[in-house]
Amino acid sequence: MIVVGVTGGLATGKTTVAGMLAQKGARVLDADTIAADGMRPGQKIFKKVVRRFGPGVVTDGKIDRRALADIVFRDETQRRILEGIVHPYVAAELKKELNALRREKAEVVVLDVPLLFESGFDRMTDIAIVVKADRATQIARSMKRLSLPRGEAIRRIRAQMPIKEKMRRADIVIDNKGSSGETRKQVNRVWDMLRRRYFKI
Repeated sequence: MIVVGVTGGLATGKTTVAGMLAQKGARVLDADTIAADGMRPGQKIFKKVVRRFGPGVVTDGKIDRRALADIVFRDETQRRILEGIVHPYVAAELKKELNALRREKAEVVVLDVPLLFESGFDRMTDIAIVVKADRATQIARSMKRLSLPRGEAIRRIRAQMPIKEKMRRADIVIDNKGSSGETRKQVNRVWDMLRRRYFKI
């Protein structure tokens, strides 16, 4: 089994690329989904988040992820505290899922992780893919898809590890500033390379 980490910056298209790999046959584990599950009422990290960040991050009995993001993207200390709560939980869940997939004899598993390098989750992977897009594209997509004001989009992008640093650490870089078709061609080439290198196909 080969484990492929897919990461990028805000709105660069990492989940799009992970989805394309899934269409080729990869199994995808989404760190954001795992974290969201852990924050559901009654789950392991719900009480920790509420205790640390207060009742203002709860709406209708659930964690209001937008309200939480407003706090942590404005204060690096608060963001580090949240990561200290969430990352150990996500790491444990990813390890359990990976072990299960090994028993199933899955061939290619994708870890869709926004903070792949920052969290150290890249140590779980055999190969790391960074999906990039230029800053203007990131901002435009964030405003459209996430309904973020321009200033907030810029603030969140600046809070992340610079995309150039992620590219330096990557084994493969996929440029997602163009059309979906152009991105898919790159994904197809990566998939073919993985099959040749790891499975001799």
